[in-house]
Amino acid sequence: MKSNKYYNAIFIGAMLLTVNAGYINAVVLLGIYHHAVSYMTGNLANIGLAIQTHHPFGVVAPLLIVLSFVSGAMISGIIITTSQFSINQHYAKALLVLALILAASTLLMKVQDSIVLGLSECLAAMACGLQNAMTTTFSGAIIRTTHMTGVLTDLGIQLGRLLKGEHAETWKITFFSSLALSFILGSVLGLIVFSYVNTQAMWISSIACLVFSLSFNLWNNHPSPEQ
Repeated sequence: MKSNKYYNAIFIGAMLLTVNAGYINAVVLLGIYHHAVSYMTGNLANIGLAIQTHHPFGVVAPLLIVLSFVSGAMISGIIITTSQFSINQHYAKALLVLALILAASTLLMKVQDSIVLGLSECLAAMACGLQNAMTTTFSGAIIRTTHMTGVLTDLGIQLGRLLKGEHAETWKITFFSSLALSFILGSVLGLIVFSYVNTQAMWISSIACLVFSLSFNLWNNHPSPEQ
């Protein structure tokens, strides 16, 4: 990926989207049912625990969140049909859909009804699934922006090779470290903004994705000379 002529754009975009994922996850964890929506490991574990402890209703919320995340990834797969990143309308459309899903989730967060709030949480998970699939597609499965387990694993592999004196791709160390720090930054920002405006903090995420979409459109309409 380092040789990709769009590397700088991918790097910056990945950082911003990772901040966005950390931000969304923090706001939802603080403001709704305290389920993670950007990573699914905990939700899958909760499904297993509910089954084991014979609490069938405990399966419902985490299962719906997982299915919503997968649905978001499916939407990305429908919109984006190539694994080669380029400045085109497919990513602009995916980001626009992402912004709309987040806007719908934010609107529903204002309704004081458990079913509606659950739907809002599912929409936030769907947005994260869409975003993660989008970045995974254009990076050849290197970039995950909504969860850091794989990122930290890849970082550890490169650090291990470096310590052993073997060849390590140092750009990956920088890249994966930046992703992890971006997720932390997004979580901190989510906490700060939530403390002032509660769940309406999600509007910032929706607007940011809309700006990203418009930026893709502008870039696509004004290609650089080397393109």
